[in-house]
Amino acid sequence: TILIDAFYEGKRSPELPYVVDDTVSILSGDNEGFVGSIADVDTSTEKLKYLVDFGDGTDELVNVDDLEIHKT
Repeated sequence: TILIDAFYEGKRSPELPYVVDDTVSILSGDNEGFVGSIADVDTSTEKLKYLVDFGDGTDELVNVDDLEIHKT
């Protein structure tokens, strides 16, 4: 799809606020406060979900509203 292509091409938009390899912080849920890297996007639901890789072999599928770009 166009959205998936944009994700892998690094083309952000209001509909696609994060793209592959963005570093994000988790805002709520079991992993609140964790930092990870965007690995994939799930477009099968009404709201986007992103697969966040924590770099230690674990990952989590997170709603778009529960993420923000990590501020260093």
